[in-house]
Amino acid sequence: MDQAMPRSAKKRGLARYGFAYALVSPTIVLLTSFLIFPLIALFYYGFHETALNGAIEFVGFKSFIDLFAEGRFRLDIVNTVIYLCGNLAISIPLGYITAILVSSGFRLAGLMRTTFIIPWVMAPVVSALLVRTLLNPTDGPIIDLLTWIYGEPVYPTLTAAGSMAVIVLHSAWRSFPLIMLLLAAAMTSISREVYEAARLDGAGRWQQFWFITLPLTRTALFSSMLAISVFTIHDAEGVFAVTRGGPGNATETVAVRLFKEAFVSFNIGQAATLGVVLVVLSILIILIQIFVFGRRGQGA
Repeated sequence: MDQAMPRSAKKRGLARYGFAYALVSPTIVLLTSFLIFPLIALFYYGFHETALNGAIEFVGFKSFIDLFAEGRFRLDIVNTVIYLCGNLAISIPLGYITAILVSSGFRLAGLMRTTFIIPWVMAPVVSALLVRTLLNPTDGPIIDLLTWIYGEPVYPTLTAAGSMAVIVLHSAWRSFPLIMLLLAAAMTSISREVYEAARLDGAGRWQQFWFITLPLTRTALFSSMLAISVFTIHDAEGVFAVTRGGPGNATETVAVRLFKEAFVSFNIGQAATLGVVLVVLSILIILIQIFVFGRRGQGA
């Protein structure tokens, strides 16, 4: 009797939702195929070497061993970490500041929210061209401003540190709107009575932020950090369109190196190897963030 009831419940559930499952199943199969088959191809080509004539030879871990022995690849890893950490260090505080502004309820909050979200919806290549125009050595307004400040022409993209600063600022400018939206949504769910009680107890604005806003928006912050981290380490078009990975390889990240190997040098095997490394790097960064924020959440 006990076994018959779950079976009958399953039959009723299948009869009730079977048609709905049948409608969404083609979409599920299509989306799964778009994810699974490229991933299988990535690992396949990562362990094979493809010649220009199309011949494919299994090489095992040789491509990975050769890649990790390169000084250029080690520089790519360092640049990727600097690019990611610099982006998060700027976009998270900026996201909090703008989230507080747009969730404060004053008259221009809607207009500010619309304005702040423009960098996120703008295509990376378009925003990169905007940055290149601002930094144009001939008549770029930022170059003119730096020349007026220092009394002589200053070209940030001609130095390694300046170029890295440019791509980090560009990435942070594109990333902070997503953080702003998630944090603003979390802030609006916090009861005003909590802040009023804190003010009555003598808490200032910084104390209210540190002990109320920050703990209650931690989940939204964690979600936005995961999304921005994956978005940043896979960002090839934004960096390549601004600096081409230069000067030299000073701003070449793993994603930019992958783009160059695949679409400039047409080295499919090397590009697939870099793709595997990029997938592993993404998983490691996500696991580190889950571990760190998970422990802090348990401690709280």
